[in-house]
Amino acid sequence: MTSFFAQADRSFRSRAVPTLLDYVRIKSLSPAFDPDWEQTGEITKAMDLIKSWAEGADIPGLSARISSLSGRTPALIIEIAGTRNDLGSVLIYGHLDKQPAEGPWLHSDDPFEAVVVEDAIFGRGVADDGYSCFAAITGLEVLSAEGKDYPKVVILIEASEESGSPDLEYHLEGIQSDLRDLRLVVCLDSGGLDFERLWVTSSLRGNLVVTIDVKVLEQGVHSGSAGGVVPSSFRILRSLLSVIEDENTGRVLPEWLNSEIPSLYVDRSVELDEQLDDPLAKAFPSVAGLKLMGESGSER
Repeated sequence: MTSFFAQADRSFRSRAVPTLLDYVRIKSLSPAFDPDWEQTGEITKAMDLIKSWAEGADIPGLSARISSLSGRTPALIIEIAGTRNDLGSVLIYGHLDKQPAEGPWLHSDDPFEAVVVEDAIFGRGVADDGYSCFAAITGLEVLSAEGKDYPKVVILIEASEESGSPDLEYHLEGIQSDLRDLRLVVCLDSGGLDFERLWVTSSLRGNLVVTIDVKVLEQGVHSGSAGGVVPSSFRILRSLLSVIEDENTGRVLPEWLNSEIPSLYVDRSVELDEQLDDPLAKAFPSVAGLKLMGESGSER
């Protein structure tokens, strides 16, 4: 494995990084942030860039195409023939659309102009999620160069993830026939706490989106007249939220929104805390004096 990682590292630096730097410059904003994405053309530009790069990989049986569906963002589909039929197939997922940048950041006045600091690339969309196709192709290229066996691999890079992936299922329908005997799905769109280990995300915190309208008056009136007489809509909303969440601890109150965490994951959390010493407490730039949720690193 040491040889594999060393070769993958060399290949990624020499072949992938230059194109990733070009990708940063492309403002491929997700449809929720650029409703006119078809006219803007940035998503298409990013798709063409990554497709062209992938087609240059030295992997036998690699083919790349763009799945275009009317009224929907495109998706890049890359198919790589496996070396053995008995290994089934693997689906690898990533996305190339970005959220807009809010302005200058630590390393640059322009987030869409990449800056390399030691081993890190700072630029819009690199970690979320531009690296995904480059990482997948690089790994497979090294396996091929070393003569290792691998299954059939289908890589799908979509362009609507930052908008909630409304177009993903339609592209998945189009490649169902290519995913016979599917053994594994790898979603390259998560994080890791360091660069010394291979991280696998086994579960994510979910969310429940609810829209609440609180109406206390038929029309707007001056706060100096109504204040103290008409109940505050903010107070009413706060009281409703307190039914769901304890505002002092953040604990979710309804039993139907709670589930028991399997002991396997509890044990892994304890082991991770012992090895890395409360890693999540170190991962976020909390202000001085803030108390994080959870009583220990393993609870977090």
